[in-house]
Amino acid sequence: MRDKLISKAIMKCYEVMYNEAEPSADIHELISMGKTKKPNWFMDYYLSEERQEEIISQVAKEFKLTKREKESLHVSVLLGSAPSATKKE
Repeated sequence: MRDKLISKAIMKCYEVMYNEAEPSADIHELISMGKTKKPNWFMDYYLSEERQEEIISQVAKEFKLTKREKESLHVSVLLGSAPSATKKE
């Protein structure tokens, strides 16, 4: 049950992150168009590391995650498909 909650929280993080990323995108549209199947597709999007951390904290509070669940969320999002925290030159 809690695993499903964490999975929903991960998707919520991605929804907010890609909505705020440069360029902005709808994560569900990217998935349905198959863009997420390409290697390193997330490198085409930028969102500062600070803002990514804020989003993860906000979502963890919204989903009332425990400390351990928040840590799991943090690792899963940042090592998953979060936007790049480094701007392309």
